[in-house]
Amino acid sequence: MSVSVSLKLTRLRRVLQGERAAIDRGARAYAEAVADLAEQLAPVDTGALRASIHVEDGDREGAYRVVASAPYAQFVEYGTARAAAQPFLTPAVAHVKPLPFFAREFAELIR
Repeated sequence: MSVSVSLKLTRLRRVLQGERAAIDRGARAYAEAVADLAEQLAPVDTGALRASIHVEDGDREGAYRVVASAPYAQFVEYGTARAAAQPFLTPAVAHVKPLPFFAREFAELIR
């Protein structure tokens, strides 16, 4: 007498097929959260610096950049010989943790 077990891996296949998309969505959500916090932390004089903060696609799938495109953004972030630094991007990256964004996407895949 033999015993057999039939394994249906439909859910696992769906998870593996959706893995790249989940990583991309998690990375995008993380980048958006960093950009949102950077906007809140950016010093405001005219509002141009804050308005210039946005998310751009990276050089490969699942990669994104948070960019402050105002021409003087680096001087505000890092300071100059005459002006103290007023970091807004660096603290945003340090404060927003990426794991919850990816965990949420993968949890959706396995439901």
